[in-house]
Amino acid sequence: MKQFIRVILRRNMFVYGICARLYRWLSNTAMKLILNAKGVRYLAPVKPSGRYYSQFGQDYYLDQLDFVPRVGGVIVEVGCNHPIDISNSYFFEQYYGCTCFAIDAIDFRDLFRQYRPKTEFFHAIIDKEEGVRDFYQVLDDEGWENQVSSLHSETLNKGKGFKAKVIQNKTLRLSTLLINVDKVDVLMVDVEGHEMAVFESMDWDKLKPKVILVENNGEFHPRKLIEEYLTKKGYVFWARIGSVDDIYVFETASVGWL
Repeated sequence: MKQFIRVILRRNMFVYGICARLYRWLSNTAMKLILNAKGVRYLAPVKPSGRYYSQFGQDYYLDQLDFVPRVGGVIVEVGCNHPIDISNSYFFEQYYGCTCFAIDAIDFRDLFRQYRPKTEFFHAIIDKEEGVRDFYQVLDDEGWENQVSSLHSETLNKGKGFKAKVIQNKTLRLSTLLINVDKVDVLMVDVEGHEMAVFESMDWDKLKPKVILVENNGEFHPRKLIEEYLTKKGYVFWARIGSVDDIYVFETASVGWL
């Protein structure tokens, strides 16, 4: 039955669009109820507009937090994708001059040199162990699909289905990549189900980001896994944007809205 429904959706993009919107509405409604019971803020998704570029308002909401550093801030974005389009970090570099380190398994080096020469881009997979891994790079049939590229082949069967090429890429621990970095103010992680491996590759004794923005969609592991892990590291689950993007703040911070 699931396969039959998937085939129908792939053949009728109008129906697929309706189903996708209905699914998002149901997910967000359920999320509000769940978060309210836990005392966590629910933040409605915001489309890119004006000086904000992120897909669901991630940069907009982070900009409202008085604790997020502006001038002199350091941002690390794991799973950055395109340097500008739906970027979570571009706003902070452009308007506040933050130092940004961008990392992605897709090779965006030329685009970063062209559009964000001040950002240090790393073409690599962040993982617990260093070596080489297969990566499923989704083909851009409509110009946006590579955003769901992943280490998980199951990603290809999501939604309308995706075509991908398998590439081999080096893996690095985040602690190795940031060995010469003295502080991280904001850590952004969006790696399609590989988020826990990113966290487990960090040196938490050396670097403890003040704010963490992480995609936590619950598709490859229970949502509570990330929540419990970061809570043990001293973070407070501050808010969720829509149904997938979580904001965590280190518990010693006094956080409020601007």
